[in-house]
Amino acid sequence: MADWAPRRGGTLLIVSGPNHDPSRKHLFVICTNPNTEGKVLLVSVCSRYDGCDETCLLGPKAHAFLNRPSYILYQSAWTASARFLQESAANQSMMPREDFRPSILEEICAGFAKSDETPPECRLFYEKYKTVSSGG
Repeated sequence: MADWAPRRGGTLLIVSGPNHDPSRKHLFVICTNPNTEGKVLLVSVCSRYDGCDETCLLGPKAHAFLNRPSYILYQSAWTASARFLQESAANQSMMPREDFRPSILEEICAGFAKSDETPPECRLFYEKYKTVSSGG
């Protein structure tokens, strides 16, 4: 994926493990196209556990990388520079993976408004930029 560029529906494996396993990678979903400032909104996919945010639950077949029941960790949503993500993919510190299917992506994105865990600034970012075309 040498010519990879951040876009809505794209995914990246990013090192983001817990203290006991700091090198673990999680799948992150890019939920917006870059805005006029070159920023995108991302959210993490994590393994499901009792008591997790149930706003958006994913099965192991929702994406090629997933092999167990998972959920979207809306509390970890963040914005990043598309340029930074592209450079990180180029130097392989972040690893692009297959896009989410549009139907699954819509479920994920709908959760920004539904989850009590979504940081307010990320909810506002998504509402403002959810319809930005891939041209910015």
